[in-house]
Amino acid sequence: MKKCLRLIISSFIILLAFCGFVKSTPKSLLAADSIDSYYAGINANSSSLLSDLQRLNQSKKKKNVGYSNFGSYYKRTDGDPNNPNNLIVFYSGTSHSFSGSFSSGINREHVWPNSRGGNYVEGDIHMPRPTLNSENGSRGNSFYVEGKKSSSGGWDPAMESFGLEKYRGIAARIIFYCVVADSRLSLVDKDNDDTGNHTMGKLSDLLKWNLAYDIDETETRRNDAAEDIQGNRNPFIDHPEYACQIWGKTNATTQSICANGGGQDDSKSDKEAVEADALELQQTYNETFKNPITELGFLKAKGTKGSNISWVSSNTEAFKIESSNGVTIHQSDKNVTLKLTATLSKGDESKTIDFNVTIKHNIAEPQLKPILKENQEVADTTEKTYEATLESKIESSKLELNGLNWTFTSQKSDQYMGSGGSKGTQLGSSGNPGGGTFVTSDLANKSIKSIGFEGCTASSGNTTAKIYIGNQEIFSQKLTTTSTYYEATNPNNYTGDIKIEYVVTSKASYIKSIKIVYSDSGLVDANETTYASISLQNPSIRFGITLSKQAILKTLSLDAVDMKEVELGVYAVTDTILKEYGYESLAILNVSPYSSRLFSQPLFTYQETPESTSTSLLLYNVDIQQKYYAVCYLKFQNQYYFAKEICVSYFEIAQANYDKLNQLKEDLISKAQYNNEYEKQLQLLKTILE
Repeated sequence: MKKCLRLIISSFIILLAFCGFVKSTPKSLLAADSIDSYYAGINANSSSLLSDLQRLNQSKKKKNVGYSNFGSYYKRTDGDPNNPNNLIVFYSGTSHSFSGSFSSGINREHVWPNSRGGNYVEGDIHMPRPTLNSENGSRGNSFYVEGKKSSSGGWDPAMESFGLEKYRGIAARIIFYCVVADSRLSLVDKDNDDTGNHTMGKLSDLLKWNLAYDIDETETRRNDAAEDIQGNRNPFIDHPEYACQIWGKTNATTQSICANGGGQDDSKSDKEAVEADALELQQTYNETFKNPITELGFLKAKGTKGSNISWVSSNTEAFKIESSNGVTIHQSDKNVTLKLTATLSKGDESKTIDFNVTIKHNIAEPQLKPILKENQEVADTTEKTYEATLESKIESSKLELNGLNWTFTSQKSDQYMGSGGSKGTQLGSSGNPGGGTFVTSDLANKSIKSIGFEGCTASSGNTTAKIYIGNQEIFSQKLTTTSTYYEATNPNNYTGDIKIEYVVTSKASYIKSIKIVYSDSGLVDANETTYASISLQNPSIRFGITLSKQAILKTLSLDAVDMKEVELGVYAVTDTILKEYGYESLAILNVSPYSSRLFSQPLFTYQETPESTSTSLLLYNVDIQQKYYAVCYLKFQNQYYFAKEICVSYFEIAQANYDKLNQLKEDLISKAQYNNEYEKQLQLLKTILE
């Protein structure tokens, strides 16, 4: 049918041209014929279709645009046809102005995340898409999974308030393309996978989306532009049927999706349809509900074979099913197990299935609500991107790169320094190897999401690059001889100076660019008046917080408050407990009273004055080798507000106290005023530290 239509269109164009009605043929009308010639020699039914497409892509692709150069090309690939100054951004499909600079509120969404191997195709114009900064951080590096909205357990663009449903299909076809573009990437049919495997998914959902959502005009327009720029096309936009041919036989689920075109099989009787849909439903949700859940976007309302599915929850207070099949999971102070009943029906046939579901407690708030102290204001936490290009020889230890101040220290004082041309700044040489360290303190108080750089080593060279935030190493990898973009994320929310270090043992190394994604910390003045202290007589740690009444009023945006309705508290958890509950940072931990007390009988102290209130938690018999985490909170009308987390060890507090008392001692000695008043404490602290 498609070929007949193309023949008719082509004949009509020739007739118009012959009669003098057109002087030239629009590219959009000739695209059908050019697409056919592009895929000449490709057998859609071949068992080697994937490798055939990979060879075709390699032969057609004439260049790699490069991640840092997308600003020059996005107007051609993603421009708004109704406004030459704007781009159509990914996921929301809205039009936004774009000057060519990524400091204008638009960033680049890695449809295949870098941490999962996306760096292999990062410079390919077919993969990264222009996205609003405010929307780019929602997904993280999640797999695409229908009905999920988590930064670690799967993500569905249709579940976001800004996401359009059609981007399910668009994203799926980009993911398929990436496997063609680089054979090191592959697809798996599960919700998540180890990042080192360089995989993406969920395959069955991607296949279903590819079939369910037709090719969008923005895809075809973009595919044509990308071919003009790079020479190659995304075959799954031209031939979406290729996806099922390549991956459709992966398992029973993918076979069913591809066999039925993602839709309904009318050949089965009502009873057969209900039985088949029931089996598929059990396979899907037995896997989904295998572990406790914290969120679920919607429940399936229609089976692949045509059954209608209705759901009933045995506990609507914890798990409520909306009329539109949306789901609301309510917070609770303990794990709640309930029964979900699905009734499948088609014609006069019906079948009921029960699922046992455990709803995990401590569901995280979507955003941190901070406790404000006097003179504090909420800062702008919009995600920002810093980018700098290094091209020339480094002449000084002090560098100003695109607005940030950096200090550079050579690995060796006499090493060669130069310009590597297209490779960036050169550090060391074959005869005089050496690297160096770039450090900036300008973002020390910011919330760092990721740090990346582009670099390489000379042929037969040996360079290991490392990235630190404060004293925490978050990245270490040997560089390849091809200029490559490397990126490290910051899931533990470390703060401090940023350091990029090249350790070179042979030949030269090069660094071309630096990129940092960050936001403000959430508070203009981030100094929280939370505290931690130790007892010198026995191993114990006290965590606490003091708030003035004025700070409480400011936090709650009230003019007056009954202090009896305000609860102030502090709880402690271990890093192990954080991981057990699925949290990587206390900044998003929604603490509730039952939560993870380290000891069965902690001592709470609570004090209140007309102008302030304080609370503290004392942990007895702590392991002085262990790090302890604490979170302080203010609760009012069932809403939590948090102070910054505390992470301390007995040794760290002891060292800080020792340094402080020793300084006081030296000051008093210099003034001839010291009367041995700190000796007992200093001796006890010294004993601990030894």
